[in-house]
Amino acid sequence: MRENPEGETVTIGGSEQYFVRFELDDTGYALPLDHVEQAVRMVALVGVPEAPPWIAGLLNLHGRVIPVIDLRRRFGLPPKPPHKNDRLLVIRDHRHSLAIMADTVSQVFEVSPEQIEAPPGDLLQSRSLQSVIRSDDAFLLILDPAQLAPPFDWTPEDVTRAVQQ
Repeated sequence: MRENPEGETVTIGGSEQYFVRFELDDTGYALPLDHVEQAVRMVALVGVPEAPPWIAGLLNLHGRVIPVIDLRRRFGLPPKPPHKNDRLLVIRDHRHSLAIMADTVSQVFEVSPEQIEAPPGDLLQSRSLQSVIRSDDAFLLILDPAQLAPPFDWTPEDVTRAVQQ
């Protein structure tokens, strides 16, 4: 916001949206900035017995127990062992927080609504794909944070039981 020459308050870029960009292999993804809590370096995770293969484990983040999603496995990409230079993006939706594994987290950027498109045709069936940003000849896939969470609800009791097993 700023004042124009007449002294009125004017909102600048009110319709722009902010995203966090991250990569898996050579594919760029984005999450809405208002759903991202923080990016942290990869740390040792606690495994969860009988969890789906795309649940990498649990993260202790300042005393909070957070499930970690391996998007490579979730999306059917070739697996890659975690590396100390990998990142964890801690995100939240309306239900809970979780972390996702990423090769890199590269930037926070602004996008105007005109740059955002609905997924084409058959990609509308993808639960996790919210929309697409097209710039020049490249695409950036915007993911829906609410659809990245496990298909079951993690209650504090479920997490406590998983850690104690």
